[in-house]
Amino acid sequence: ALLAGCVPVYYGSSQAASVTPLRSFVDVRSFDTAGDLAEFLNGMTDADYAEYHAWRSDPAMIGNYTEWLRSGLQTLPCRMCERVRQQWREQPHFSARRTPYASKSARLAPGRVFWPEPKPQHLFDARKRFVRRR
Repeated sequence: ALLAGCVPVYYGSSQAASVTPLRSFVDVRSFDTAGDLAEFLNGMTDADYAEYHAWRSDPAMIGNYTEWLRSGLQTLPCRMCERVRQQWREQPHFSARRTPYASKSARLAPGRVFWPEPKPQHLFDARKRFVRRR
C-alpha cells in the first residue's frame, strides 16, 4: 500500500513502527474499538491525509525506506536474478550449441548444459510414416 500511494490501515506486529517511515500508516492498535477506527478514517480531511504522506518528501526518510525495500522479501526474486546474472558474468562458460553430430562425450563434457536432450533421428523419420497422404 505504501508503494501504491495509499495510507495502509495496519493490524499486526507492534514493531512495524520501527521499520516503516514515521506516520506512514494508521495503526489499528491505537484505537479502542472498531467504531473509533471507522470514525477516525471517515473524519480524515485532506490535511490529515497529507500528513501521512509527508515522509515521502523527506530525503533522509526516502533513503532509509529505499534501503528497507531493497532488503525486503518483495525484492527477493529480483535480487536472486541479479546474483545469478553476476555469477554468470564472472564465471567462464561454454556455448550450449547443439548439433545432431555431437558425440556423447561432447554432450557430457564438464561445463556444458544441453536441454532438451537431442532426439534420435529415427523418431523424426517414424513420424513421417504416419502423415496422411492425399
